[in-house]
Amino acid sequence: MIVLLIVLAASIPVHVTADKPADSEVTDVKEVVMDDKEAFMDKDRLYVPIRSVVEHGEAKAAWDQGKRRLLVQTSSGDWYAQSINQYKMMFNGKLYITDKPLILRNNRAYMPVRYAAELFHKEAEYVERDQAVHLQDIPKYEVQKGDTLPKISSKLNIPVRLLKERNRLTSDALQSGQQLSTVIPRAMEEKNKMKEMYLLARLVESEAGGEPMKGKVAVANVVLNRVEDNRFPDTIRDVIYAHNQFEVVANGSIERKVPSSDSVEAAQLALNGVNYVPEAVFFYNPSLVRSPFLERLSYVAVIGGHEFKK
Repeated sequence: MIVLLIVLAASIPVHVTADKPADSEVTDVKEVVMDDKEAFMDKDRLYVPIRSVVEHGEAKAAWDQGKRRLLVQTSSGDWYAQSINQYKMMFNGKLYITDKPLILRNNRAYMPVRYAAELFHKEAEYVERDQAVHLQDIPKYEVQKGDTLPKISSKLNIPVRLLKERNRLTSDALQSGQQLSTVIPRAMEEKNKMKEMYLLARLVESEAGGEPMKGKVAVANVVLNRVEDNRFPDTIRDVIYAHNQFEVVANGSIERKVPSSDSVEAAQLALNGVNYVPEAVFFYNPSLVRSPFLERLSYVAVIGGHEFKK
């Protein structure tokens, strides 16, 4: 059952508090301001409540209690859906991967401010003197006579592919006066990279779910070390799905695995260059597995329950 249906807008400028939302008035919204009672830092990311963004713009939001999922229709007609603590999101009917999850805090859904700005076609700025987050509308691009997608792409420095995907265009045809969204969500811009990160996190969760963070990162390191090694395939996906390399792939359990936030963080750290086991291209748990082949290989390190070899 879906509850909490909101169709609200507010006067400008607005300054909201966590306890008492501003009264609703139907006007054009130019700016949303959130103070530090609403926004908060989680590690290196600033989170803001979706409710505040929705309530102060022409947007509709619904909460699906059964699936613990937030659904939003923005004033631009975009559709967004994401479940709490999940990295997968739906945007305009397509699946994307985010590098941070939607989280629940004090019974309110929060997302990184960058995501909120991108999804609602705004720009975000933290104003230190106000100790507040400002979300400002970004006007859409109006197609002029003689405009083509390649011309607009060159003018705005946005690839044609992303312009079409962001605006749900099925052809290159444009009409004078047509409004184009030009704020490209990172999850869309880096779609393939994010999918590979998530796959790497799923492998980490499958192979090292109970290991310390350093051990999780080391397992991700092995995959990335293989990508750089001429003896193995050249992509993360091909390394992970290579024949008989990982039992969790062979038995299909990786397909059902949902990575924890620690496993996602471990994958991100490895992708960002943290490497605890340089040159290691194998790992195993010697207390669970006997392998003459692995035992003969050169030792690199022992981290947690895994021994890493090259």
